[in-house]
Amino acid sequence: MFKFIIFVLLFATFGFSQSVLSVSKKKQNKKRTSIQKKTFSPLAGGEDEQQKSTAVNTPYSSSEPIKSTSALSPGVPVGNTWYDYQHNGSMGRMIDWGPHSGGSGDAIVHFGWMRLPGAALDNRHYAYNYYNASTGVLGTTIEVLPYDDEGGYVNLQSTANSIPVIGGYRKTGLFGSNQTHLYWDVLSGFGVNSVLTDSVASYGSNPGKRALWPKFAYQEGTDTVTHVIATVIYDPINSAIFYFRKVGSDSIGSWDYPPYIIDTIDAISHDIVASRISDKVVIAWTANLNYDSNGDQYPVGVCDTCSGYSPYAVQWDNDVYFQTSDDQGQTWNPRINVTKYRLGEAGFRAYTDISTLIDSNDDFHVLWNAVPWFPILLI
Repeated sequence: MFKFIIFVLLFATFGFSQSVLSVSKKKQNKKRTSIQKKTFSPLAGGEDEQQKSTAVNTPYSSSEPIKSTSALSPGVPVGNTWYDYQHNGSMGRMIDWGPHSGGSGDAIVHFGWMRLPGAALDNRHYAYNYYNASTGVLGTTIEVLPYDDEGGYVNLQSTANSIPVIGGYRKTGLFGSNQTHLYWDVLSGFGVNSVLTDSVASYGSNPGKRALWPKFAYQEGTDTVTHVIATVIYDPINSAIFYFRKVGSDSIGSWDYPPYIIDTIDAISHDIVASRISDKVVIAWTANLNYDSNGDQYPVGVCDTCSGYSPYAVQWDNDVYFQTSDDQGQTWNPRINVTKYRLGEAGFRAYTDISTLIDSNDDFHVLWNAVPWFPILLI
């Protein structure tokens, strides 16, 4: 693995340096494994067993100079990691800013990422740092999780008063299950947390099934609500996107039961965003075209929102969907198929990587990667 440095760009907007993005994208395309219809195999990225069996531990001294092109990027380093493959599919949010929505205080840019401190595949944890844009002060990296509790696939959000919320999933102890853990920096060192328990995450499946690769949104609207979406593998050949909801600030409150099952798919593309000026919440994802049980596509205008199993590579042959809630996730409007691609048509297909945004006018935006599609080559 390459060791790379995460940068803050000291411009009007903040983000990762372009060279870091290019390294991440190159790794992502190289490692992702397609899943054939009705065949059980690891989802993209191959969490746990696949990661540990295929990783190459190349000795590297932290005192050596960084040898990737990221060393030439503008900005200042805010942290490092040996784990350059930060997410499977969609990235979610790893940078946010505050205060916002009427909050007060210095302008703070918050950073969260999955950190591996060395070549050995242990002590993978959430990492956090910040940059105070009002004073020019850069913080130091905070290891959010206890040593040797495996965690990662980190997302981050700022509250209105610029309290960072960082989350992903974490396995506590040697034999613990992977659970979604969210942490609030209410007390120094992220001392307040909330856990999506196994009893909620395993709804509709055998006990002990895991809610993996979570994305979350923390919304301070009519109520204060934590929204989480995650992949749940609920039998040997199927997985689904689940939506989980908790009313209450930081660790207060309990998770709604049962959770809402968004779609049954095998792509790790889900994302979620919550408005800062209304009670709107939007979830978005990619799913296979609307094939019926025989592998044929429904006629135009018939069951446009019936995602199915593709006879081709499951992570490529996708439409883009989204679904909105106007009451902070209590009820959901019908899903919308944005692309409505047709079987046998050349052009592009949506890949397993999307990004969402609700702007200051409360309008929703979704952006996705697309790949050239030549169906005649796959027949």
